[in-house]
Amino acid sequence: MRKDHFIYLSVIIAVSLMSYVDAILQPGYLIRSIIKIFLFCGTVLADGLIYKHNILKDIRFNASALKRVVPLALGVYVLIISAYFIFRNVFDFTHVKESLLSSAGVSKDNFVFVFLYVALVNSFLEEFFFRGYAFLHLKNLVGPKKAYIFSSTVFALYHCAMMIGWFNIILYLLLIVSLFVSGLIFNFLNEHFDSIFASWLFHMFANLSINTVGIILLF
Repeated sequence: MRKDHFIYLSVIIAVSLMSYVDAILQPGYLIRSIIKIFLFCGTVLADGLIYKHNILKDIRFNASALKRVVPLALGVYVLIISAYFIFRNVFDFTHVKESLLSSAGVSKDNFVFVFLYVALVNSFLEEFFFRGYAFLHLKNLVGPKKAYIFSSTVFALYHCAMMIGWFNIILYLLLIVSLFVSGLIFNFLNEHFDSIFASWLFHMFANLSINTVGIILLF
């Protein structure tokens, strides 16, 4: 199998399986996190073993990128929090709270763990998988255009599958578009700074803002 075809297929399979776990099986958050780490890291490891390539070569640390991205990341945090307060009386967020407590496996007892894990670990795991593997690694094989579209699409669809039933149809469609655009922005940051750490910082602050909204909804 051609290497680019393997990347397409392996990413789709991993995302589909994880979406099934999130939407159908709905285990506790800890089990869900372990399965996600196994699927995403296992996919990248399989690629390395089959094609004798170390993906870590495509993942570079760029200190200057972090310094330049911090103001943008803080701006995203403020923007998302502000958007919630502006639109909280326009859109019904009741289902979000119900889904956090039921299908997502989040509760007041484990929220501190979830808050820290999602912000720090989960954001890096997704950047490693969707940007390091499904974008930077793929881009070297098929070019930037196809890699941009593929990585952003699977990133958006994965999160939308996870959030089925959280929002009404209008907000849900807006979410799909915003996730796809976010994926494009994350890819651009990686390409511009030649490092997934730029998009990881951006992603981290976006997750922090969403977690802050979760705190408001739960407590």
